[in-house]
Order: sequence, then C-alpha cells, then structure tokens
Amino acid sequence: MNKKTPILTLIISLVFLAALTPGMVHAAADFTISATTPNGVPDTASATTTITVTPVGGFTGPVTLNDTSTIHPFPQGLSCGTITPSTVVLTTSPQTATLSCSSTSSGIYQLTINGVSGAISHFTTILITVIGTVCVAQPIVDTKCPSAAPTFNGPVTSPGKTRIRISLLLNDSTPMNGFDITIISSNATVLAPLDIDTTGTVVPGALTILLECIGTKRVLGSTCPSTSTAGTIDLAVVGAAGVTGSHTTGLLFTAIFAIVGQNPAGKPVTIGFQTGCPTPTSLGGSDSTCVTISNGTPSPPPEAIQLGSFDNSVPPSNGIQSITSTISPVGLGPFLAGTTNNVPKAGNVTITSQAGFEIFFPQVTLKPPSITAPLGVTTKPSVTLNPTTVDFSTATGPAKLNSTITVLVSTSVPGATFNVTVIGEYQVQDATTGSVDLLDTPVTFNITVVDYKLSLSSTVASVTAKQATTTTATVSLQNINGFANPVTLKKKLPANSAGLNATLSPTTISGTQTSILTITTNATLVAGNYAVIVNGTTTLGGKTKFVLVTFTLIVVSPVHNVGIVSTTPPPSPRSGANAGNQVTFTVTLQNQGPQAENGTLTIYADNIAVAYQNFTISANNPGQNVTLVWDTTGYAAKTYNVTAQITITASSNTGTSTFSYGDYTLNSSQGTSNQTLEYIAIGILAVIAAVAVIVYILRRRSAANVDTTSTNITPKA
Repeated sequence: MNKKTPILTLIISLVFLAALTPGMVHAAADFTISATTPNGVPDTASATTTITVTPVGGFTGPVTLNDTSTIHPFPQGLSCGTITPSTVVLTTSPQTATLSCSSTSSGIYQLTINGVSGAISHFTTILITVIGTVCVAQPIVDTKCPSAAPTFNGPVTSPGKTRIRISLLLNDSTPMNGFDITIISSNATVLAPLDIDTTGTVVPGALTILLECIGTKRVLGSTCPSTSTAGTIDLAVVGAAGVTGSHTTGLLFTAIFAIVGQNPAGKPVTIGFQTGCPTPTSLGGSDSTCVTISNGTPSPPPEAIQLGSFDNSVPPSNGIQSITSTISPVGLGPFLAGTTNNVPKAGNVTITSQAGFEIFFPQVTLKPPSITAPLGVTTKPSVTLNPTTVDFSTATGPAKLNSTITVLVSTSVPGATFNVTVIGEYQVQDATTGSVDLLDTPVTFNITVVDYKLSLSSTVASVTAKQATTTTATVSLQNINGFANPVTLKKKLPANSAGLNATLSPTTISGTQTSILTITTNATLVAGNYAVIVNGTTTLGGKTKFVLVTFTLIVVSPVHNVGIVSTTPPPSPRSGANAGNQVTFTVTLQNQGPQAENGTLTIYADNIAVAYQNFTISANNPGQNVTLVWDTTGYAAKTYNVTAQITITASSNTGTSTFSYGDYTLNSSQGTSNQTLEYIAIGILAVIAAVAVIVYILRRRSAANVDTTSTNITPKA
C-alpha cells in the first residue's frame, strides 16, 4: 500500500467533519419557560408565581405569556390577575414576569402558563395549594376571615372594667372535629385575658373541653402548659359528632379580654398566637405556633394564620363611645332557704351612655345573668332582668336607663351566698379604623340565702316501762350563712302516750343559745317506741319556715333477773344423815333487775318440796342469803336427788333459777342401837368363851398332880 494513503484519508475525514460541525454544535433558536410554585396559600391572601423565559440557541424576540388556552383550560375556583408583563422580549438573557392568584376555596389547583413566539410554543405547569385560615376577627361583623387584619379599640372604665370580645374564626378548612389554640395578648397590662365563650362554635356536637387556661390559671383540664403566660388563653376542645364537611368556615370560640390599661402611642397590642407548642401543628414542619386543628388523625390539616391588634392610645376627641353600669343595692337578701320568694328587692341595673354612644349602635343588650355558686352547691336562684335591652336612640347626650332585677329563690336553694354578674353588651365603631368592636361592661351583686337547722345532743334513749324516769337532751341552733333570726321551739308528743311528758326551756333561741328538752315518764307508760318532735319556727321577709328534729324514747318492759349465785350445801358427808334430823341449806340470791322482786325459794327432794322460804330482794342487789331447814322426820331412809329452785311473781325471769345439790342419803333412825347390841352380845360371848378356856386349863393342871398308884392322898407336910 502507498504510504500516502493514510494521510489522504485523514485529510478527507477532517474536511468531512468540518462540514458537519455547524449543524451539530449550533442548535436551532428556541426558548424555555418555567415558574415558581408558591407554598401553602391562605384562602384570604393571594400567591405570586415568578415566570422565567430563557433563550436557547441565540433566540431573540418577543414571547407572549398567558395562563389559559384551549389545550390547558383555567382551573375552576382559582382567580388570577394579569401576567405582568404579558410579553417579554428576549435578547441574550432570561426575562421574568409575575402572576398573582387566589381562591376563596381551599384545595390544590393546577395552573398552566403558556409562552408563544411565532410557531414556537412552550408551557409549564405549577400546583397552587390553597389552605384554610385561623384568624382574629370582629364578632358579629365578620362571618369569615377578613381580608386585612383588624385593629380593635376600647375604653378603660370604672367602676367595672370594659371587656372586649374577639372572635377566633376558621376559614375554608378541611373536615375537622376540634382544636387546640393558644391566643396571646402581647401586653397583658393593657389587654388582660379574662374568659372564653364557645357559643356558636363550628365544632360538631357536644363539646368536651380538654384544657382551659386563662393566663396561668387552670380552669379545666390537668395542668396549664409551659407556654401559658399572663397574656395567654389556652383552649383545647373536641366535638362528639364526628367531623365537619369540607370547606369549614365559622367561629371556633370567642376570647374575652379585660381592657385594663392604655397602650403607648405607636405600640399597639398584638393579638396573635403563642409559639413553643409541640409539633406537628397546623402551621406544618417545625413551626411551633400554637394553632392545631384536629381531624381525628395524627396529621393536623394545614392552616394559615392571621393576627389582629388593639390600640386605644389615641381616643377620639369626643372620647371613646362606651357605657358604664351600676347596680343598686349591691346585695339582695337575705332570703330564707326552703321558702319561695319572688319579690324584687328594689334591685336595678343602671346603664349610662358616654361619648355619643347613641349615634351608631344605640342599643345595649343585657345578657342572661351569670350566677356563681359556692363549691358543691348545684341549685341556684334564678335572676331575670326587665327589660333585657335598653335603647338610647332617643337620647341626646349622656343618658341613664334602668332594668329591674327579680330574684326567685326556690325551696331547693340552700343557704349560701351567690355571686351574680350582669353584662351589658354593645357595639361601637372606631372612627379612625372603621372597625366595629363588641364590648361589654359587667356589674356584680350578691344574693344572700340564709338557713338554719336544729340538732339534738342525743336523739335516742332507753328507759324501763312502769317506772318514773327523766331523760334530757340539748337542742342547738345551727346558723347557716349568717342566719340571725330567733327560732321558736315547740314540742309534739305522739298519740297514745299516757304517762309521757316533755318540756323545752327556753322556748325561743337565737345565735348560740340552746334549749333543754326534758322527757319524763311515770308508772302508767307502757313499753314501746315514742317519737318526741321538736319544731323550730322562724319568719323572715314574710316567709315562715319549720324545721323538725326527733327524739326517740325507747320504753322497754322491766327486766326480771333473779338468780342463785352460790349455796352452802348441807353438812358433809352427804350420806349418813339420819331420818328425823334437820338439814340446813343457805342459798345466796342476786337481783340484776332495776326493780325489787318477791319470790319463793324451795328445796326439792326427788321433785318433792321439802322446804320453802318466801323472800323479797331489792333492785340491783348483788347478794342476799336465804336459809331453809329440811325436817327429815317421816321421810324414808334412802338416797334423794336434792335441788334448790326460785320462783318470782313476775311472769318471766332471766336469772339462774335452779341449783342442783346432787344425791343425798337419809339413814334409818334405828340403825345405830341394833348394831350396838350386836357388839355387846359378841363381847359377852367372847368373855364366856375365855372363862371356859381358863377353867379347862386349870382342871387339866390339877389332874396331872394325882398319884395313880396310891388311892390315898397324903397331904404335904
């Protein structure tokens, strides 16, 4: 092969590549289009997206922008302005335009931005997420979150601090069934937390308040969170009727603040939401703002927030429209518990208008009185006002109007002091900001209900019938809630109580005085239970009340308890006594009854009465001896079973009435003489026998001394 061939091939290849290079390196003139996606957009605000058009391949010229076409229709429910500018002219660098969109309905909207230049057309798509809003709003006026944060105003008044009501609204939210929100006043020395009102809430069904804290004071729930301060109101509730529908809009609750001061000029009080709460909250991510809407799942729905402010630093030249409220008298009563009293005690609420109040909203609504009872008291008096609305429309300048208070104390209302708050609610309009403020002025008074009770030092006693007895008990007066009236005492005896009487001394008591109830009986009173009633009567305010206490006297039948407690048995041994002798018994009797007893003590031998003795033993006698003698003359000599037994004239006896001596033997009265004769006879026979033996021995000895070989007896020399 020719050595020049590779070089030639290389040259041809280079020429060929050079011819192809312009088409491969330089693209056709074009442009790209992109747009930013806004984060969650409140339904009360608009979202702005930035559209960027970038030239490609040396493209120059105008690009027309629009947000709708037959291919990409505009999403329903989304409202957008004009793309500004609607045409961008590209040279060598990207050009931008902006578009603002909003929606009053939460949801996710897909928006397409089109760019057209001649035959070239491109588009980009963005997703706009519109979320609900939790906002500070004007009561009555605002039914949904306002487009701009409201500024409130109100006066510092005395007596009684004016209060302002501020609505917390939920705007166009997803389904929900509760909330946990902490609202805060940035300056509690001007606007101090006071109360909450859940009337009209959108939370479905009966509410359960999980937590309520006013400032750092716990009202309901376990403990206030660490985020509670002097300026916060914490409220967490859940509903009992499932969840709401979509696009929920309405009142969450009303926060009530007391206007206690005036803020410095240029330093309004912010009415916002506390921070530092556990996440996740409805603000999303790591945001710890204390606004959580609950929907029954661990993930709360996303919400935006809108704040408000309060500024009373510069009042109008003619003053802030307001009212003041007073009441006369400041206390109604005393009423007597257990009686019905429907008499107005000259009670009046006086409303005074100030600073042209009658011009814009001339009516004051008197809300139903709030009655606070002591702990544990569930039944309260009822309080009504007439009229419940006072109208200043015909007044010129400051004026005073009255409403009459009527108090009804039913028979079930106990003795206690009840605190009553009457609130006059009204609207005023701020001449500077145009906002409408819902204010109220409270006035308080007391209702005093008094009562009394009677008590006895003892309520029962037992005595014995048919005896003279005296029983006493002390009647005391218990004064409830300052009761100071005198009480008249009377006694009532039961029917069929002959032999019973009762007296009271003294018969009228008051304060700490006492009376002595004395109950006496005599011998005619029979056994039974007798209720002696003490009736205490008093009259207060034209109403009379009766209080009863009962003393029960138990009258019992006499107790008969005579018994044998010891005995001295007859002489020992118990065998060997001779019939015809006297046997002496000494028996000790005891009477444990409350009265003297008559009776008979009898000695029995084989159930035959052999001796008896009548006796009388005094009441409560621990020991009395009775001696009996059994004359055994005529009784057979044998063994007897001997017992001692008492009988008393009463029909019953609970004492030990029988004592057993056991067996006792009587011997015959001849037994000793016959035995003696036998002994004598035996002795005589023994003596005779002894003499006969002696004679026999003597005779034998004499025979032994005779000589048988000699017939002659030679006398001794």
